[in-house]
Amino acid sequence: MKDIGRKNRRDSEISADVPDFNFEYNDSDTLEAELAEWYTYSEEPEFVWNLNAFKNFLNKNYPNKKWKDLNQREKKSHILRLIDYTEIDHKQTRDDACRSILYLCQGTFAEVENMDEYYANLAENISLLYECDIFNVFLELFIFEINNINESVLADGKYAPSISDNVEMRVILSVLYSILEVVRLYESEVEAKRVNTSSSNYVQKFQYIKQQLRSELNKPILKVNQLLSSYLFQLINKFCNQNVVFLPIKKIILFLWKVLLLTLGGLDEAFKLKNEHRKLFNLSEITENPREIINQMTPATPPPNPVDIANEIQLNNPNSSYKRKKNLNDPNNSVNGLTKQTRGIDSDDLSITNGINNSSGKLTQFGISTGNLSNNSNEPNESENCELAESESDKNESQVNESESENAERAKRPSSPPPLPNEDQIKILEAANDAISIKINFNYHSKSLPWQPKVRINELENFLDQERKKFLGFGDLSNDLDTLIGLPNPIHESIRILKQHLYTSLSDEQIKLEEKFLKHPLSTKEVIVNNSESPPEILFSSLLNNLPQYLICLLKILLTSIPQIRPKADSLQIMSDLFPEEISGSHYLTIKLGIDSNRHKEIIIKGISGILLLLLKHFKTNHVYQFEFTSQHLLFANCVPLILKIFNINISSFVQSKNNNHNLDFPSCVIGNQPEIDVEELENGDSTVFRWRNVFSCINLLRILNKLTKYKRSRIMMLVIFKSGPIFKKMLRIKQAMLQYYALKLLKMQTRHLGRQWRKTNMSTMSAIYQKVRHRLNDDWAFGNEQETQGWDFQSDECTIRNKIDKFIQRKYKSIEEPLYPDYVPMDNSFYGSIKKDIDIPDNFESNYEQWLEEEVFNNQIEWDMMINGKKSSILY
Repeated sequence: MKDIGRKNRRDSEISADVPDFNFEYNDSDTLEAELAEWYTYSEEPEFVWNLNAFKNFLNKNYPNKKWKDLNQREKKSHILRLIDYTEIDHKQTRDDACRSILYLCQGTFAEVENMDEYYANLAENISLLYECDIFNVFLELFIFEINNINESVLADGKYAPSISDNVEMRVILSVLYSILEVVRLYESEVEAKRVNTSSSNYVQKFQYIKQQLRSELNKPILKVNQLLSSYLFQLINKFCNQNVVFLPIKKIILFLWKVLLLTLGGLDEAFKLKNEHRKLFNLSEITENPREIINQMTPATPPPNPVDIANEIQLNNPNSSYKRKKNLNDPNNSVNGLTKQTRGIDSDDLSITNGINNSSGKLTQFGISTGNLSNNSNEPNESENCELAESESDKNESQVNESESENAERAKRPSSPPPLPNEDQIKILEAANDAISIKINFNYHSKSLPWQPKVRINELENFLDQERKKFLGFGDLSNDLDTLIGLPNPIHESIRILKQHLYTSLSDEQIKLEEKFLKHPLSTKEVIVNNSESPPEILFSSLLNNLPQYLICLLKILLTSIPQIRPKADSLQIMSDLFPEEISGSHYLTIKLGIDSNRHKEIIIKGISGILLLLLKHFKTNHVYQFEFTSQHLLFANCVPLILKIFNINISSFVQSKNNNHNLDFPSCVIGNQPEIDVEELENGDSTVFRWRNVFSCINLLRILNKLTKYKRSRIMMLVIFKSGPIFKKMLRIKQAMLQYYALKLLKMQTRHLGRQWRKTNMSTMSAIYQKVRHRLNDDWAFGNEQETQGWDFQSDECTIRNKIDKFIQRKYKSIEEPLYPDYVPMDNSFYGSIKKDIDIPDNFESNYEQWLEEEVFNNQIEWDMMINGKKSSILY
């Protein structure tokens, strides 16, 4: 059964360089795509089952009528009648009622002829179902199904799940997901004009439903007394650790992701919330929205060095008159040290050039494509190894003919715009033109940097201390940033510019406040007063005790879902809502099942990457130590090497995946006349250049890596040790601005640790980093300061962070059970508090207890009337 999902999807036929494509990053895909990815291709027969169940119930009460023929009162009464059927004991009737409601959530597809009618029916049905409280009813049914899991199946460790084992659960989850997704996306779909609506009342109505549903999901479910998101995390934990293999894990992950998106909000909501928190800390607002700026970028296209062009020509045209003196085929010319990371990757990013089409090999703006120069897209060719050997040998051979032009070019900063070519360079470029018969474009368009530079407060303090020690002989003035006496005027100007770009992050202020809490626990107050009612705070407090285990489970499922890798024998069974009970021997069905299984894995990666990114983003906005708690447990669970393992596959074929067919997607497969699909059309898939979900997953995973490693030198060194440089360089072939941006950020972190030779052989990558990534004015990432390349201690760095996290959690979430400062806990003098206290009774009292009762209680005369009147006549012990 596992072998079906391992079919080779013609990776060798897909080019290594992905052509240009328009990709718009968002919190999720369109409503049509999200609904299509919810269902597997194996569930197509069940759409007819839903239709038949609905017709049977409708004909009992409204014979010879269709759903669209009923008025609003009749529709509501029929829905309420179906709700009553879902609560009866007879299983078949209850299942048919659930299927009838699911058919309404699927837009009554049998009564429509086009997508406009479908969306109109869908919006009307979802609105009616929510008014009838279907969402809460099906939540109770879902909990009921989970509580009645067959224990005999759990005991069988060798049980192979199939699609028939979770039919009822999938129907219930489909109803919940359809309501949630339509409510969440309807407004944005209307704004994007993907959904036509004849009245604005529906938009306003769905706005109200969305707010109401969000408030409901931020409160605990009555049946289980916990948040829905926390309950779904528990189900994922059951799936991984309790052998509940027949749970539809893909649907649970997607449902959890959309619940988090609705309750926490998307990335734009996180950006607004961050500015609101900055206001409370008296910090300036952030005007640069990263998503908007990156969407305006073009893919990285650094111009290569003209000498590199001549080298490339020489390597591919031995008869050229422009020959190097070194013997490039000499086996002694090898690359050692950290520069070995360049092996197995393309020649120096020459494919990432400005305005090129790699399939046609055009030369524009001093750039040349290597698309036609490489015979194998996945393995290093001879020219790559020769060029590496050449760059290594040129390190010690400065007396060659081209050394003067090469040194002059490298003496410039990587960011400097290339000057117009002189006569010698024109000769070289004309030789390049003669060699590969392409047209040269000497036009150069200068570009401004997209980001404002930033300076952190500690960077300014370090700079001042260094200059004071240099000119005055002492440095530490207790964080004094204004005393500049004795420093020369150029230093004054430098400090003025640094202060002009000074940036204080919200995380720094939260850390300072936490340190103040530790020093003055009684007098310090919270800046955000009602933070305990915010959705991220509610979620974190509910997940705190089991969050590490939940993260490990998500990473286990992510590991099992890696495409193009053969799963191990003890891998998790993630195909329970995909495989049929009996696998057909038909070639068409086998190919279809193989495509469906690969598509299934891609969707799981998309859902898990979205969940992890949402948690990290919102926890960091809410409190930095919540983010550090989550990121550290991800790190300990080997999240970094796992993501690198995903990126180390054929990433170009992953982005251009053909594991999809629009004619098999819902609702296209049930609306209108369906064309016949042969095996060849099935294997070729859609005609799209890229797969949205896979590009989305790659960007999310890159962003997760950035968040885990930012400003953490020990974690950056992990990237260097795992040889991630070639992996990120390989991702630069994908011409999408946002994906390239986050890959370049990860490369920028490592440049000072990769050595001078790596930077020399990757100057076009360095130029791309300079053009696209934000500058830190004191950051010497391009030159490798000796101080930054000193030894590092991973354990001590992580232990320091962990100690701060533990103090924060103990102060905020465990202050009652385990107070951080027991001496400062106020005394409880109330009557009920005194009763609850445990009093240590001495042993002699317990042995003489009866005698004490006799003497002090029974034989003691008490004047009850005088006690009631407030006159004390006796003392009670």
